[in-house]
Amino acid sequence: MSFQNVIGHERPIQILKTALQRKGLAHAYLFCGEEGIGKRRVAKALAQAVNCEDPLEGNSCGQCLSCQHIEAETHPDFISIGPDGTMIKINQIRSFQEQIQLKPMSGLYRFVILDQAESMNDEAANALLKSLEEPPDQTIVILITSQPHALLPTVVSRCQKIRFNPLTEQQVIGLLRQKHPEDSSRLERVAALAMGRIGMALEMDPEALEEEWLKFNQTLLDKSKRSIQGLLGLSQEYAQNRETAERALHWMGLWLRDLLITKIQPSSPCVIADSSSRQFKSAATSISVEEIMSLAGLIHWIFKALNRNINRQLALEVLLMQFHKAMNEKT
Repeated sequence: MSFQNVIGHERPIQILKTALQRKGLAHAYLFCGEEGIGKRRVAKALAQAVNCEDPLEGNSCGQCLSCQHIEAETHPDFISIGPDGTMIKINQIRSFQEQIQLKPMSGLYRFVILDQAESMNDEAANALLKSLEEPPDQTIVILITSQPHALLPTVVSRCQKIRFNPLTEQQVIGLLRQKHPEDSSRLERVAALAMGRIGMALEMDPEALEEEWLKFNQTLLDKSKRSIQGLLGLSQEYAQNRETAERALHWMGLWLRDLLITKIQPSSPCVIADSSSRQFKSAATSISVEEIMSLAGLIHWIFKALNRNINRQLALEVLLMQFHKAMNEKT
């Protein structure tokens, strides 16, 4: 995975390529940004570029043995660490610390990637500090996280922080078309539902993602007496973890945006909703602009509160009950 093959992330890549060409790479980086947007791809591309046998202008060739082994994660100087169960533990940190005391076996640099770095327990994080404070020569440590606030400030301060943003919908659509040319008719909706997270877009089957959305959408539009139960069930289903909660909030936000578009400019295309649906038209007619904006504000507040370990299920229940109040009495 050469830098040339990475879609998006132009600014982080330019920072890394400039440092590489000037021989000024940091000993530790913190790659932060939403889950599944390609941070790990860029980390591997950097490892390939540094250790490539035939590099060109900061890019790896992608063909030499070093590039191939790093891509396959079988290179002796490429160490990848992730949570053991729910967390990264101190024994995992100590294990790689023993390895990096020796010189790289075949490459110019040894690379250590800590994926989901926020999952380090306190013991592991404090043990990591020693390697960050006294970094061995020819070793680069890359911490990857979607929750930099969950890391010890002392760990963050010893890394060069690089922020990654989600890909645009058009970038996601382009990548999806390469993998699913037969599903081109639904890719725009899938790209919007994926929230710029190319990992989600590529890993999930477009048909399965759309089916999940249609179920979500139908629960929102359900006018039956069971709608409260349906909404409470939806909140329980999507409160399983931070990623699913963020997905529900994002989808709800897009859905409200489509309601607003339909109210103000009925001829404009919706992002994810079916504007021709009788139920959706009824919903757009009944809810007011003020209520849409109020619900959007609540979504924004919950997004921020997720960083403070808010009760996800309770927050989603409050949001969906406010939605029920705004919609159910009128539609």
